[in-house]
Amino acid sequence: RNYSPQTLKKLFALSGNQCAFPNCKNTLVNQNNAKDSNICHIEAANADGERYREAMTDKERADYENLILLCIQHH
Repeated sequence: RNYSPQTLKKLFALSGNQCAFPNCKNTLVNQNNAKDSNICHIEAANADGERYREAMTDKERADYENLILLCIQHH
């Protein structure tokens, strides 16, 4: 995936280091890495994915407005 540095910074900074799944308290980043998190698309990134919207551009699919952070358990 091609996420801009600005999109990644915004996504992680505004997440509060919490999974976006309702009532989940799992943190996404620890002192060693960010491997406890997955960047997830709201509208699917691939044509065979759920919620794929053909009218979206690849840039829109990889933009902050179409992304959430989830812990590995909820991805």
